[in-house]
Amino acid sequence: MQSFKYWVCYMNYMSKPVEGVPPSKPHNLKSQLFSASRWMAQSCSNMMSGLGYQMLDYQDFALITVLDNGHITIEDLAARLSWDIAFTSERTNHLETLGFVRIVRAPLNDNQKQIAFTDAGWQLINDLSNVVTQVELLLSQRIGISDVNNIRSIFSSNWGPALKESDLFLNEQFKSDCHSELDI
Repeated sequence: MQSFKYWVCYMNYMSKPVEGVPPSKPHNLKSQLFSASRWMAQSCSNMMSGLGYQMLDYQDFALITVLDNGHITIEDLAARLSWDIAFTSERTNHLETLGFVRIVRAPLNDNQKQIAFTDAGWQLINDLSNVVTQVELLLSQRIGISDVNNIRSIFSSNWGPALKESDLFLNEQFKSDCHSELDI
């Protein structure tokens, strides 16, 4: 019951509007990061459609982006994407049907399957890389190169390991603001 009480306090704290921020705009970093990621993914997807890749959706581009240089197992890919193995296999099979990847047996473990890029897949990677560069250039024109460089700097810095449940109540302001009607 105590963890529920703390969760309610946490939600009350997170839902408080930030001073000076219009209520219609998201005020927490997670929402802003998600929104920025969606904008980037949609922009790249739109531009890739103009290059003839309209058969691919944002999930395909997510999978392709995390593949690195290929030769990764479906299990590892699923873990990177936080997808279940069945869905990852389905999306990988879709890309194989389109001719961008092929699924091969792992050389060291015949029971595992690895994903490898085909020549068409490498062309897709090249086109996607060029589109990402164009998106970044257009974004620089919209918000300014210094802001784009600040974003790059922030995301390339080491944020340390992910926070744990025990880190939740380290904020003194959060502790003192826990006045919920659900407190028991």
